[in-house]
Amino acid sequence: MQQHTKAQQGLVESPSIKQLLAESKTQIASKLQSHIEDTVSDLQNISPLTQDLKEILLPLALSGKMIRGSLVWYMYQFTRQEESTLLTRDHVLTVAAAFELIQAGLLIHDDIMDNDSLRRGMPTVHVQYHERYGNTPNSQTNIGEHMAICLGDESLFLAMGLIAHIPDLFAAKVMRFIVPQLVKTGIGQSQDVLGASVSALSTTEIETIYLHKTAAYTFTIPLTTGVILANRSEDITFAQVASLGESLGLLFQLRDDYLGIFGESQDTGKNAFSDIAENKKTLIRQALLDQVIKDKKENWFNGIFGNKDITQKDVTDVCEYMKVTGIVHKIELDMDKYHDQALEKVNTIAISKEGRNFFVELITYLRHRNA
Repeated sequence: MQQHTKAQQGLVESPSIKQLLAESKTQIASKLQSHIEDTVSDLQNISPLTQDLKEILLPLALSGKMIRGSLVWYMYQFTRQEESTLLTRDHVLTVAAAFELIQAGLLIHDDIMDNDSLRRGMPTVHVQYHERYGNTPNSQTNIGEHMAICLGDESLFLAMGLIAHIPDLFAAKVMRFIVPQLVKTGIGQSQDVLGASVSALSTTEIETIYLHKTAAYTFTIPLTTGVILANRSEDITFAQVASLGESLGLLFQLRDDYLGIFGESQDTGKNAFSDIAENKKTLIRQALLDQVIKDKKENWFNGIFGNKDITQKDVTDVCEYMKVTGIVHKIELDMDKYHDQALEKVNTIAISKEGRNFFVELITYLRHRNA
């Protein structure tokens, strides 16, 4: 029997989630690059440091997957109604680009707090500044951190400037929504920082941090912003989007924690062992600690978690212990639970058929990602 390709049959295969994210990233990256280059051109007479916006901040902003900006863009596409379209494509991409500048600024600050030296396969911003200024005569010990904080601030200010470029009515709506939500993200980060100074957090406390830091910031805020830009916030409620965002965020963060122990540095773009060395209070660490207490292996646990000099053997031992004791299986089941919850919640939101297909693929991608 003669076989016909889909193209010969007149069928067009829908783009995959990776293709869709790549397409949105290309458009957002173009907007980011032009905005930063225009800013550098306008401010170049102020100081040679203005070039750092293009030479340090821009590469960081362009190197990510741009999930947050992409969610703004696609949620707008999937919820807008043609007869009520009040914004241009460029306006929406402008807001999407602003989200990536917010992300870049927060990452710069986060890497300082976590004392990380690698981000997205590149030296973190404070490390780059330390390499530039740390060996100069009379330089401050933490000059790298101080300079990076400044650049992170500049990234956040640039994001505000971008949002101000869209029509005033929508700019005001977006800012009124995202500012208090981002304050909650900051509080979540504060909880995370404080948590690092205590011996243990409860499961509820860890989940609260996940919801404030990851779920709201990575999913609920950009998705709701897309709804606002589509002028659909009257029939698609914040509660609906927030509920979906919670399941997506818990899935995303739990997978992130899993990769923090089992992931490969060349895939994640982060320091291997960093979560263990920093003794990050994650749900995986909590499950491991509960099992360790039952097995009376606290000394072994305490000798590894928080140890800046851990070895590959230490990490391998942790991984093997988690597999043997069933912790890995439990974590896999929890990720499956959040995956299924998210799929159910997508059906409660009034989005297009293409939107539902997008989220089904996105949820599966988040469940199995390696980076």
